[in-house]
Amino acid sequence: MGSAVLTRKKYDFTDFAVFSEFVFLLDSYRVQQYTELKWADRVVDEGKMGYSFRRDWDDIRKILTKMARVPVELRYLLKWARYQQLLRFVGNIISTMMFLLFGLTVFFAFGGNRGVYSSLANLIVYLLPVVAGGLILAFVGPPILARKIYRKLTEYRQRNIGQFREWESQLKVVIQNLILSASQQAREGKLEGEDAKGKKGSGGRLEQVDDLYKAAWHRIKRLLGGGEERRREEQGFVFALFMNDYLGTRLLQKPSLLKKHYTVQLVQSASSANT
Repeated sequence: MGSAVLTRKKYDFTDFAVFSEFVFLLDSYRVQQYTELKWADRVVDEGKMGYSFRRDWDDIRKILTKMARVPVELRYLLKWARYQQLLRFVGNIISTMMFLLFGLTVFFAFGGNRGVYSSLANLIVYLLPVVAGGLILAFVGPPILARKIYRKLTEYRQRNIGQFREWESQLKVVIQNLILSASQQAREGKLEGEDAKGKKGSGGRLEQVDDLYKAAWHRIKRLLGGGEERRREEQGFVFALFMNDYLGTRLLQKPSLLKKHYTVQLVQSASSANT
C-alpha cells in the first residue's frame, strides 16, 4: 500500500449511509470476516465515496485481496466451501419437497380423494427415514465444515501473524481517516444522513402522517431517556463496527449474544475523542 494512503487525509464523501456500510465492510476484514468486493467497487466507481478515496481505492483493495486470499496449500478449502453450499442447497430442496408433499396430503385428505391421499401418505412413510437423514446431514454438515475451514485459516494466520498484523494496521489507518473525515463533514454540515434523504422525497400525505407518528415516538423516548438520549438522537449518525479502537466515535452499545458488533455514534467535535 502506498505511503500516501497511510497519511492523515480527508475524504470528500457526503452520503452517511454509504459511508457507514463501507466502513463496516472494511472493518469486517480486521476480524477475518471477508466478503465480496463487487458492491464496494461499484460504490467507488460511481463516486459515492468521493474523488479522493477513489484515487486510493486500488491500493486499499490490494490489501483486502491479500488478507482474504487462500494460499496454495489450502486450496482444498475451496472444495470444502463448495460442499458446504451444496449441503445447504440440498437441505433447502428436501425441506421444500417435504412441505409440498405434506401440503398435498392434507389437501387430498380434506378433499375426500382417499386414493391419492393414501398414496401420498405411503410415499411420505417410505421417504421419511431418507429425508430425516438428508436433513440432518444438510443442516449439521455446513456448520461443521465452517468450523473446520475457520480453524485451518486461523492456523495459517497464526503462522503469518506478522504480515496479517501489518495489513490490519494499514487498514485501520484507512478506516480511521474515513471516520475523521465523516466527523469533519458532519461538523461542516456536508454529511447527509437518512433524515436529510427523507426530506427530499415526494412528501405525500401518507409519508407526512408517518413522519408525524415517528416524531411523536421520538419525543416520548427523549422524555423517558433523559438528557443523554436527547443529545444522541439530536446528533444522529449512528453506525456499526466490529472494532472499537477508532477516534471520532462514541460507544452506544457493546456486542451481545445476538449481535457481534459495536453500535457507535459519530463524534462531531473538533477533538474527535473516542469515548
